[in-house]
Amino acid sequence: MATIEDRVSALEAQMVEVRTLAAGAHEDTGELKAAQRNHLRVLNGWGTQLNGRIDRMQAEIDLKFDQMEARFGQELALVNQGFRMVEERFATLGVAMAHITALLERLSPPTPEDHGSS
Repeated sequence: MATIEDRVSALEAQMVEVRTLAAGAHEDTGELKAAQRNHLRVLNGWGTQLNGRIDRMQAEIDLKFDQMEARFGQELALVNQGFRMVEERFATLGVAMAHITALLERLSPPTPEDHGSS
């Protein structure tokens, strides 16, 4: 059976190994943390770039929609103007047709058959 002194010496020797391993693990952990920080910086940079691109695209889309709305408003104004012109011409035509009808009735007054009465 080993004496306490032998056991303590063996434990001290093992502790030297444990300290060496712990120091190496600490070093590895530091390197991993540094790599992780670098990766995080890269990801944050990409996020910033993507946000900038998205903002530019959104601004471009907004501009295009504003331009489309303006053009649609112009086109709608032209269509409305066209309808007003047609309505005016129909009104003029109605007046002219009434005048022609009055002239024709003066030349040849309507008969009861013209109105469908018996």
